[in-house]
Amino acid sequence: KLLGQGVHGYTCQTQCVAGSNVSYRWYGPDFNTSMTVAQFREQQGQAAKMLQERLPPGSTIEIVAVTEEMQGDSRVLKSQRLTTLNDGRKQHVVSSFVFGPGTPFSLISSGDDEAAVKANFAQFLAATMLVARLGPANR
Repeated sequence: KLLGQGVHGYTCQTQCVAGSNVSYRWYGPDFNTSMTVAQFREQQGQAAKMLQERLPPGSTIEIVAVTEEMQGDSRVLKSQRLTTLNDGRKQHVVSSFVFGPGTPFSLISSGDDEAAVKANFAQFLAATMLVARLGPANR
């Protein structure tokens, strides 16, 4: 479903691990596809600070890892975050920007189960990369 501002979201039931969420957003040709891993790390740090301000007191957000990897001929900047709420519940998030042939996009997978979040991310990354290559006219 369309969540707004060009963000498409899925609440997982049968197509991915139930109880998780996956969303993606397409970007235009003016998007900074030369973003470095250092710039991405800084952007993710700012996002974590903004999100932290919205959480109940006693909750924390930790950036667990920031990586750059190649998936075929596409470059993936990926961040893993762990949010611990003040009641002890945890939420895992994998957030990324993907640059390669076709349209640049971001992909986010989140949920309570770290393994499910990572599996959903991998599943949607492959499919979204294929669609990105088709270009805007074919989506």
